[in-house]
Amino acid sequence: MEYHRRDVPFLKLNMRRKFLTFFLILFFPVYVKADVLEELVHQFQSSTFKAHLAIELNQQTIKGEIYYQKGNIHFRLNDGRVIAGNVKSILVFDPSTKVAGRQDREEGGGLSWILKYPYNIQGNKAIIEPPSKKPYEKIIITWNHNLFPTNIQFINKDKTLTYRFSQIVLLNNISSSMFSYKPPAGSRTVDNPLNLRN
Repeated sequence: MEYHRRDVPFLKLNMRRKFLTFFLILFFPVYVKADVLEELVHQFQSSTFKAHLAIELNQQTIKGEIYYQKGNIHFRLNDGRVIAGNVKSILVFDPSTKVAGRQDREEGGGLSWILKYPYNIQGNKAIIEPPSKKPYEKIIITWNHNLFPTNIQFINKDKTLTYRFSQIVLLNNISSSMFSYKPPAGSRTVDNPLNLRN
């Protein structure tokens, strides 16, 4: 998906935007089949859970707590920013500027696209290697005893993007209000592009 920049003075595009783009690709799912890796992907995308999440890219890291249910997400970063999305839209709120950026949700995403590439299983690790080395040279997924991903790495020669999940708790249900996040009173909401802070 692509976000087009407007001339909004307080919006600055940098590495934070790349984090968010990868984040949205990972967390908006499509349906998949079943087999070891396929079952893992399907379970991940169909589960209801909360977890601590660290996203690492080019020696930069963002951390926070994520809630996920059927493609809906609520990710509260340690610095107070919130990324929340339901079936209709995605909102990014930055408390330091009191600005929320809203983006209409698009179809697609998820992890199921990796299943079209050759892979091999080594214990609790799957190594996926696209023959053309695109979009990544290698993708490595490791999981716990519940067949739930704990690390997902997208590897290229010049960068490695890593999602690290910890303190994973499977839940029965999450209130829909978490995914229809409303910024505090006095905040300002702008449409596309999403607001990201330096």
